[in-house]
Amino acid sequence: MRFENKKIQVKNGRTFELFSPSKENAQELIHYLHQLYSETIYLNRYPEEMNFSLENEEKLLEQILYSHRDLMISVADENRIVGNASLYPIHSSIKTAHRCGMGIGILKEAHNMGLGSALMKEIIQAARNIGYEQIELDVVCENKHACHLYQKYGFEIVGKIPSAMKLKEGKYLDEYHMVKFLNK
Repeated sequence: MRFENKKIQVKNGRTFELFSPSKENAQELIHYLHQLYSETIYLNRYPEEMNFSLENEEKLLEQILYSHRDLMISVADENRIVGNASLYPIHSSIKTAHRCGMGIGILKEAHNMGLGSALMKEIIQAARNIGYEQIELDVVCENKHACHLYQKYGFEIVGKIPSAMKLKEGKYLDEYHMVKFLNK
Protein backbone atom coordinates (compact mmCIF):
# COMPACT_ATOMS: atom_id res chain seq x y z
CA MET A 1 0.00 0.00 0.00
CA ARG A 2 1.28 3.43 -0.85
CA PHE A 3 1.33 6.20 1.74
CA GLU A 4 0.76 9.71 0.46
CA ASN A 5 3.88 11.80 1.18
CA LYS A 6 3.48 14.20 4.05
CA LYS A 7 5.76 16.83 5.54
CA ILE A 8 5.67 17.24 9.31
CA GLN A 9 7.25 19.75 11.62
CA VAL A 10 8.50 18.37 14.92
CA LYS A 11 8.99 19.82 18.40
CA ASN A 12 12.27 21.56 17.62
CA GLY A 13 10.94 23.12 14.39
CA ARG A 14 12.73 20.76 12.00
CA THR A 15 10.81 19.42 9.02
CA PHE A 16 10.72 15.74 8.08
CA GLU A 17 8.99 13.87 5.30
CA LEU A 18 6.89 10.75 5.75
CA PHE A 19 6.74 8.58 2.62
CA SER A 20 6.40 5.05 1.27
CA PRO A 21 9.86 3.76 0.43
CA SER A 22 10.24 2.24 -3.02
CA LYS A 23 12.99 0.17 -4.61
CA GLU A 24 14.95 3.39 -5.17
CA ASN A 25 15.20 3.71 -1.37
CA ALA A 26 16.32 0.11 -0.77
CA GLN A 27 20.02 0.84 -0.20
CA GLU A 28 19.26 3.73 2.16
CA LEU A 29 16.76 1.57 4.05
CA ILE A 30 19.37 -1.19 4.46
CA HIS A 31 21.84 1.41 5.78
CA TYR A 32 19.19 2.76 8.20
CA LEU A 33 18.38 -0.74 9.48
CA HIS A 34 22.06 -1.55 10.00
CA GLN A 35 22.49 1.62 12.06
CA LEU A 36 19.27 0.94 13.99
CA TYR A 37 20.35 -2.61 14.86
CA SER A 38 23.76 -1.24 15.92
CA GLU A 39 22.20 1.28 18.32
CA THR A 40 19.95 -0.93 20.43
CA ILE A 41 19.69 -4.36 22.02
CA TYR A 42 15.89 -4.19 21.91
CA LEU A 43 15.45 -5.43 18.33
CA ASN A 44 15.36 -9.07 17.25
CA ARG A 45 18.76 -9.26 15.55
CA TYR A 46 22.32 -8.02 15.68
CA PRO A 47 23.65 -5.88 12.79
CA GLU A 48 25.89 -8.71 11.58
CA GLU A 49 22.79 -10.87 11.14
CA MET A 50 21.42 -8.50 8.51
CA ASN A 51 21.67 -10.52 5.36
CA PHE A 52 19.32 -8.37 3.27
CA SER A 53 20.47 -8.26 -0.30
CA LEU A 54 19.72 -5.13 -2.29
CA GLU A 55 17.73 -7.19 -4.78
CA ASN A 56 15.57 -8.80 -2.06
CA GLU A 57 14.98 -5.47 -0.34
CA GLU A 58 13.91 -3.90 -3.65
CA LYS A 59 11.46 -6.77 -4.26
CA LEU A 60 10.05 -6.50 -0.74
CA LEU A 61 9.51 -2.75 -1.04
CA GLU A 62 7.73 -3.18 -4.38
CA GLN A 63 5.51 -5.94 -2.93
CA ILE A 64 4.52 -3.70 -0.02
CA LEU A 65 3.71 -0.78 -2.35
CA TYR A 66 1.25 -2.92 -4.31
CA SER A 67 -0.23 -4.79 -1.35
CA HIS A 68 -3.68 -3.95 -0.02
CA ARG A 69 -2.86 -5.07 3.54
CA ASP A 70 0.78 -4.07 4.10
CA LEU A 71 2.22 -0.60 4.58
CA MET A 72 5.66 0.83 5.22
CA ILE A 73 6.23 4.46 6.13
CA SER A 74 9.73 5.92 6.32
CA VAL A 75 10.64 9.27 7.80
CA ALA A 76 13.49 11.22 6.25
CA ASP A 77 15.52 14.25 7.22
CA GLU A 78 17.03 15.75 4.06
CA ASN A 79 16.61 12.49 2.10
CA ARG A 80 18.20 10.38 4.85
CA ILE A 81 15.96 7.81 6.53
CA VAL A 82 15.94 8.23 10.33
CA GLY A 83 12.80 6.25 11.16
CA ASN A 84 10.45 3.64 9.80
CA ALA A 85 7.19 1.91 10.66
CA SER A 86 5.50 -1.08 9.09
CA LEU A 87 2.07 -2.64 9.21
CA TYR A 88 1.43 -6.21 8.06
CA PRO A 89 -1.19 -8.96 8.36
CA ILE A 90 -0.60 -11.50 11.13
CA HIS A 91 -1.80 -14.32 8.83
CA SER A 92 -3.70 -14.57 5.59
CA SER A 93 -6.46 -16.85 6.85
CA ILE A 94 -10.08 -15.73 7.13
CA LYS A 95 -10.07 -16.35 10.88
CA THR A 96 -7.14 -13.99 11.50
CA ALA A 97 -7.72 -11.39 8.76
CA HIS A 98 -8.85 -8.86 11.40
CA ARG A 99 -5.38 -8.83 13.02
CA CYS A 100 -2.23 -7.00 11.97
CA GLY A 101 1.21 -6.54 13.40
CA MET A 102 3.39 -3.48 13.44
CA GLY A 103 6.97 -2.45 14.02
CA ILE A 104 8.60 0.92 14.46
CA GLY A 105 12.17 2.15 14.82
CA ILE A 106 13.74 5.60 15.18
CA LEU A 107 17.48 6.26 15.10
CA LYS A 108 18.83 7.62 18.40
CA GLU A 109 19.76 10.95 16.80
CA ALA A 110 16.05 11.49 16.05
CA HIS A 111 14.64 10.42 19.44
CA ASN A 112 12.39 12.74 21.46
CA MET A 113 11.32 14.85 18.49
CA GLY A 114 7.82 13.44 18.07
CA LEU A 115 8.62 11.19 15.11
CA GLY A 116 7.42 8.06 16.91
CA SER A 117 4.10 9.73 17.63
CA ALA A 118 3.77 10.90 14.03
CA LEU A 119 4.39 7.38 12.74
CA MET A 120 2.04 5.82 15.31
CA LYS A 121 -0.82 8.12 14.28
CA GLU A 122 -0.36 7.25 10.61
CA ILE A 123 -0.03 3.50 11.20
CA ILE A 124 -3.13 3.38 13.42
CA GLN A 125 -5.19 5.35 10.89
CA ALA A 126 -3.96 3.15 8.04
CA ALA A 127 -4.89 0.01 9.98
CA ARG A 128 -8.41 1.38 10.45
CA ASN A 129 -8.67 2.31 6.77
CA ILE A 130 -7.57 -1.16 5.70
CA GLY A 131 -10.22 -2.70 7.95
CA TYR A 132 -8.07 -4.29 10.62
CA GLU A 133 -9.68 -4.57 14.05
CA GLN A 134 -6.57 -4.95 16.16
CA ILE A 135 -2.87 -4.15 15.96
CA GLU A 136 -0.37 -6.35 17.78
CA LEU A 137 3.29 -5.94 18.66
CA ASP A 138 6.00 -7.30 20.91
CA VAL A 139 8.30 -5.00 22.86
CA VAL A 140 11.16 -5.67 25.26
CA CYS A 141 9.83 -4.99 28.77
CA GLU A 142 12.80 -2.84 29.81
CA ASN A 143 12.39 -0.59 26.72
CA LYS A 144 10.43 1.93 28.77
CA HIS A 145 10.47 4.62 26.07
CA ALA A 146 8.77 2.33 23.54
CA CYS A 147 6.35 0.88 26.11
CA HIS A 148 5.28 4.41 27.05
CA LEU A 149 4.73 5.37 23.40
CA TYR A 150 2.57 2.32 22.75
CA GLN A 151 0.51 2.82 25.90
CA LYS A 152 0.05 6.50 25.01
CA TYR A 153 -1.64 5.32 21.78
CA GLY A 154 -3.93 2.83 23.50
CA PHE A 155 -1.96 -0.41 23.37
CA GLU A 156 -2.61 -2.76 26.27
CA ILE A 157 -0.25 -5.38 27.67
CA VAL A 158 -1.99 -8.73 27.16
CA GLY A 159 0.88 -11.06 27.91
CA LYS A 160 4.53 -11.44 28.79
CA ILE A 161 7.04 -13.74 27.14
CA PRO A 162 9.85 -14.57 29.58
CA SER A 163 13.35 -14.86 28.12
CA ALA A 164 12.07 -13.89 24.67
CA MET A 165 15.57 -12.83 23.64
CA LYS A 166 19.00 -13.96 24.74
CA LEU A 167 21.87 -11.53 24.24
CA LYS A 168 25.38 -12.65 23.28
CA GLU A 169 26.62 -12.13 26.83
CA GLY A 170 23.88 -14.45 28.13
CA LYS A 171 21.41 -11.89 29.49
CA TYR A 172 17.74 -12.66 28.82
CA LEU A 173 15.16 -10.02 27.89
CA ASP A 174 11.45 -10.47 28.50
CA GLU A 175 8.88 -9.11 26.06
CA TYR A 176 5.37 -7.79 26.45
CA HIS A 177 2.77 -8.72 23.86
CA MET A 178 0.61 -5.63 23.33
CA VAL A 179 -2.64 -5.10 21.45
CA LYS A 180 -4.59 -2.04 20.39
CA PHE A 181 -8.24 -2.76 19.69
CA LEU A 182 -9.36 -0.42 16.91
CA ASN A 183 -13.11 -0.79 17.40
CA LYS A 184 -13.14 0.34 21.04
